[in-house]
Amino acid sequence: MISHPTALEELADAQARTRKLWMPPPDITIEEWARAKRVLPSQSGRPGQWKADPIQREIQDSCCDPKVREVVFMKATRLGWSEICNNTLGWGIDIHAMSMLMLQPSRDTAEDYCKERLEQMIESTPALAGIVRMATSKASGSTTRNKRFSNGGSFFVASAGNPRELRSKRARFVIQDEADGYKNDVSDEGDPDKIVRRRLDEFFDGRLLIGSTPGMPQGISRIEKAYNRSSQGIYLCPCPHCNALEPFRWRHPDKPDLFLLRYEKDRDNQVIPESVHYTCIRCGAAIEERWKFSMMDAGHWLHRRPAVTAVKGYLANGLYAVFPGHWAKMAQEWIDAQGDQLELKAFINLHLAETFTEPGESVDPGFLRTRAAQDDRPRAVVPDGVALLLVQVDVQTAGLGRLEAQVVGFTSDERAYLVDFQVFPGDPQQDQVYEDLDAWLLHGWLHRNGARMTPHLVLIDARDGNSKDAIYRFCAPRADRWIFPQMGVETLGSKGWAEESGARKMSQRMFLSATDDCKRVVMSRLNLEANAPKSIHLPAWVSDEYLDQLAAEKRVPVTDVKTRKTTYRWVRTRNRNEAIDLWAYAYAGWWIITRILAPELSGQEGRQQLEQLAALASQAREAVTPGEAPGRRILSRGIFD
Repeated sequence: MISHPTALEELADAQARTRKLWMPPPDITIEEWARAKRVLPSQSGRPGQWKADPIQREIQDSCCDPKVREVVFMKATRLGWSEICNNTLGWGIDIHAMSMLMLQPSRDTAEDYCKERLEQMIESTPALAGIVRMATSKASGSTTRNKRFSNGGSFFVASAGNPRELRSKRARFVIQDEADGYKNDVSDEGDPDKIVRRRLDEFFDGRLLIGSTPGMPQGISRIEKAYNRSSQGIYLCPCPHCNALEPFRWRHPDKPDLFLLRYEKDRDNQVIPESVHYTCIRCGAAIEERWKFSMMDAGHWLHRRPAVTAVKGYLANGLYAVFPGHWAKMAQEWIDAQGDQLELKAFINLHLAETFTEPGESVDPGFLRTRAAQDDRPRAVVPDGVALLLVQVDVQTAGLGRLEAQVVGFTSDERAYLVDFQVFPGDPQQDQVYEDLDAWLLHGWLHRNGARMTPHLVLIDARDGNSKDAIYRFCAPRADRWIFPQMGVETLGSKGWAEESGARKMSQRMFLSATDDCKRVVMSRLNLEANAPKSIHLPAWVSDEYLDQLAAEKRVPVTDVKTRKTTYRWVRTRNRNEAIDLWAYAYAGWWIITRILAPELSGQEGRQQLEQLAALASQAREAVTPGEAPGRRILSRGIFD
């Protein structure tokens, strides 16, 4: 039989590949795989064959320990975290043909990682370059963020801000990169960490690797919480003078004002590099940075909670970075950060791997309880001085669903009184719960002098896409009563707390509220003196749960690890936060009614009209129909009856 000269060789290769599919994977760790197969690209600071830094070895090997389900690395920058991720990826794909998933804070950071790290790693590592299906055609199945390999392995880099991407991929191994940069709630669909953990559920050996520099305050930081529930590993190094084993620390643990990294400065406030040294906490001897690598090579990880075996945790600050002159650089950045709160926060987060505690914009629920106890008003009774009644409705779809509604009365000097609060259980996608709400609105609220007042404006939260149709069906025929849907967005292009949306559905007007600005207004006004203009008045009948929800968010600065640009974000300190959302809608409603629907009520003349409205409400002695409330007459015709 005549065959092609290479046919037998090709057959032997095919047989070898087939046998390999049935053989168990070689029993090697990530560190062993990286040492044997990993090649760093020329763009790397240390190109060539992989060599691990001392602190990296155990972290990598914990990822392939069958007793460990989760590995946590709370870290400073420049400690080789990206290479730990790359090695874990390479080992998982090459040895185990895993389905792997990585989370990045945003789509931009996901694409940056793929272009700057992932593709370079694949190209420079022959074991991976030979099996990746490059994105040269649609048939390959590979894209910039979704890599497929000929051995069955796959790797997808998802944006933590896109719930569809989080839910669409199954994964045996998940890597969370810069976890403190994730939003706590992704498009109102939940915490991305909890969403992505469900991707591991069907794998008995599913594992999670989480790493981040702290970027959120203490008690809120995602990476700090993960480390605190872990084995809490710290890296001990022997002193070259007394051989005592201690971790590198920035400050003395018992004397916070005593710094262990010491240096001298010149007349221009610049660090003299030759003077920089670390001080042994045991013997007090000076340790030059040239000793650092040998100290680390002789060191080891100590786990302060060794009984926790399923979650291995590791903590390392910038003093462990092996780059020459890094201690002097840290010292100079510390000097430059003094007097600048944002620079100081960046240093503590990025170099010390610690959370930065600052007041932020928040309120204490204990303070709210004390303030509320002093206001013994009856429920559902409008106090003197109130000119406008505004109703806010929050739509909740969890469980069986419900509407949460509150009534706020505003005076001419913008003092705000909580008048009533009501929960309506029911499916927000069905009409019945809105009918219950309407009966409540039509009944109105009794003024302390005898009149029954109905709302001047009702705003219903229409963020949830599934409930939106039912909300529009309810609002559209009631537009003449100024019952409108509204949606919260972080910021608005216009300078204001709210604006009318250009979008229309069922010819229905819709409003947008600037949640960031409105929540800042709420926080500032909650802290005003009780009877000051613009202050918020909470009655004694409110529950502790309501007050906890009102204090459930804090506005904190978040620093981008790469650009060091600082932005501000509202973060939850507890799960439920409906009350703070309702108050944000209340101030959006105040803006809508006094700036958009009835602009004659703004300015000094508007204040006088509001005072007359309040006087009319106080003088009325009989119940009025919904369409004839005192406020409605002036707002609809611009005159007093």
